[in-house]
Amino acid sequence: MCRSRLGGGHARNTGSDSGALKKFGRTCEPSTSSTSCSGSSSTPAVGLWFAQVIGQAPTGVIELTRAWEQWSLSTKIPLSCDLVLADRDVQAAQLHRWILAAEPSVIALQAESSSEAITFLYAAIEQFPREYRDALHSHAIVATSSDAANLLADATSPLTIILQEAEPGFSRQLVSKGHHVFLAFGSAAGTPEDVIELSRPKRLSIERELVRMKFAEPDARRLAHECARSLTVLKRLAPAAPGSSIPWWASKENSRLVLPALLAGAWVDSEAADRSAVERIAGISYDQFVEGLTPLLAASDSPVRKVGTAWRIASPRDAWLLIASSISPSDIERFTSVVQDVLISVDPRFGLAPDKRWFTAGDGTTAAYSDLLRNGLCDTLALLSLFGKRATAVPHASTRPIPIIRDLLEKADAAQWVDVSSTAPRPRRAAPEALMEALEESLRRNDPPVRALFEEDTGFFGSSRHCHLLWGARSIGMEP
Repeated sequence: MCRSRLGGGHARNTGSDSGALKKFGRTCEPSTSSTSCSGSSSTPAVGLWFAQVIGQAPTGVIELTRAWEQWSLSTKIPLSCDLVLADRDVQAAQLHRWILAAEPSVIALQAESSSEAITFLYAAIEQFPREYRDALHSHAIVATSSDAANLLADATSPLTIILQEAEPGFSRQLVSKGHHVFLAFGSAAGTPEDVIELSRPKRLSIERELVRMKFAEPDARRLAHECARSLTVLKRLAPAAPGSSIPWWASKENSRLVLPALLAGAWVDSEAADRSAVERIAGISYDQFVEGLTPLLAASDSPVRKVGTAWRIASPRDAWLLIASSISPSDIERFTSVVQDVLISVDPRFGLAPDKRWFTAGDGTTAAYSDLLRNGLCDTLALLSLFGKRATAVPHASTRPIPIIRDLLEKADAAQWVDVSSTAPRPRRAAPEALMEALEESLRRNDPPVRALFEEDTGFFGSSRHCHLLWGARSIGMEP
């Protein structure tokens, strides 16, 4: 259920369209049916479907169309492509350009869950006229792990391989073999710099599309309000069957396994400081915590992802809404103590001359904590601020981030402002008033420490430090 927005509903055999089909190895001309294709070798999704029918399909791979069906049919009224695309025309256009590009490449998209990112790709393809979208869908395969993607790497027909995150370099290896690679992220922590961030649709847009999908108007209005502009949350609020919206890991007995990972957000297993921080949050030894968490990686709806040595929550907002009620006051106290220590720590490279900083990778001069952990903790502060009411056992949970951000920034020196600048959008979401008050306080000083952000880094890999802070301040006035 998606209105075609490209080609006006009639096929136009333009050079760019033909190039797109040739790029994916199509052996069929535009038609109203994919049956004119030469067979399963030219339509890998068909071949995969047939292999599944006869019980010979490889594990960990699924057609994009089937991934869409599973996501769309998880609610009592199937969700539509138009809902997924609502208020996201810019991101859809970026995917269209990538699809029509002559050369294979990697593109990364970050939504609230990796499954939402994958369904957005499906919806974007649905905007093409039918004869082209059928060909595009027939070559789009979802691989749930790098091992599964390896099975697709040597396919004779170029594919669009969709990965739920991947180890660095692996996606480039797939591109070198002629495949387009789509990276689906469900968390902002650890995403590449050029990731496309999927904006949340407006409440009125969600309500409008739900009505079009035949939800009763009162139900559409209630769901649009309660989901807080989150399609991931919307799916939980309108499940296809009673009780089907709660995964097994969110039960009261199992949620304690996930809680420390949710509070940490993300971390690097190979970093000793990160392991220590997670251990403090968990309240048990790190080895004991990871031993309990590791079996969850094999679950089909796992709340955690592990790529190389990097751990992260698959969909922080979804996990928070499901298990935040299990958070205790002592959990928050341990989390707060870790956040204060991690965010107040300063990258020692700031004290070096700009032209010396790029040498530090070889001599061990690095920040104590990984950027992954810092960003993950800040994302959790934002969740605590926005959805603190879900942590029913924690008094005034929504206000907890305010003193943390205020204490961090009000007396921050130049080094601390520079260090926090890269995570500025995240403190903005957690405590916008505290961020702006601290910024104003710093500017009132005779020699404002925040001025260090506006000094250009003239080193070999020079950069502008102030852009993240300005983006965070700008966004305060733009988001409700």
